[in-house]
Amino acid sequence: MISLYFPNREFTSKAELFDAIKKDESRIKALKKAEIIFSHERGHLSKSNIKIKDAVNKALTIEDGYIYPVISTTNYLDSHGDVHINGCFKKTVQEQQGKILYCKDHNISVDTIIAWQSDVEMMVAELPFSELGKEYSGNAECLIFKIDKEALVESESIEDIIDNNRPVQNSIRMQYVNFVTCIDDKRPEYKVEKANWDKYYKMIANKADADMSGYFWAVLELKIRDEGSMVVKGSNDATPILMNPSPEEDMIQCTSCGEAMGGQYCASCGMPQKNIAPSKDTQPEAAKALKRKQFFINVTKQN
Repeated sequence: MISLYFPNREFTSKAELFDAIKKDESRIKALKKAEIIFSHERGHLSKSNIKIKDAVNKALTIEDGYIYPVISTTNYLDSHGDVHINGCFKKTVQEQQGKILYCKDHNISVDTIIAWQSDVEMMVAELPFSELGKEYSGNAECLIFKIDKEALVESESIEDIIDNNRPVQNSIRMQYVNFVTCIDDKRPEYKVEKANWDKYYKMIANKADADMSGYFWAVLELKIRDEGSMVVKGSNDATPILMNPSPEEDMIQCTSCGEAMGGQYCASCGMPQKNIAPSKDTQPEAAKALKRKQFFINVTKQN
């Protein structure tokens, strides 16, 4: 058994690993608080962005003309052993509102900015995991950016990603502020850690992952640092871009699941465009929409 926090040691049992964590808890916590986490470095790949079809969700109004990147979520165990707990985003959103960029791949430079600070509105909303492309039951508290499409920095690659619903995720650049160690061990010396486990384990959507490791850190407060990013893969793959489909996209159905295609990837099942075809009665409208888009592209190039 190998742990991320002890890369040069192999443990023969969970109990041995738990003892090492408890013995080194102060050092581990100090290191976690000191470092800036780029969550795209941790793994996973999603199959598609998600688009909410209804204009009004139970906890979030999706307005036409805006994109809503989900930067991070709670109640989900990631590959660093962290579970963000409801309420962990509240303070940082209040303190950092109007100060956070939306970037590419956690790279802060003029060429990698997707939206400037004044155009990024941070919000927190509770959404079902099913709306985030996951099959888990229950809800997640989501840190979300609201950005007017007209405010996006001009970029052909970003336009392609947004217009064609490319399979990207989002990721938070963060620093730990307050978190507790949770360990599933009934030995008397683990009374505090076991109480933490019992308190926060029930909130986790992917409980099988928690059962396998037997420990995690419940993050009660975090600080977003400078930016959130669009990435190809992140530690938390329940981080899509939410937006309303255009009328043209609503007219074209996926031959696999029957839902609106949402670009070159189906908004519901993630199948690529080769498995998606418009019905005969919508082909003229789709062709007109493509012609209009090509016209504006040509005008832009001429200017």
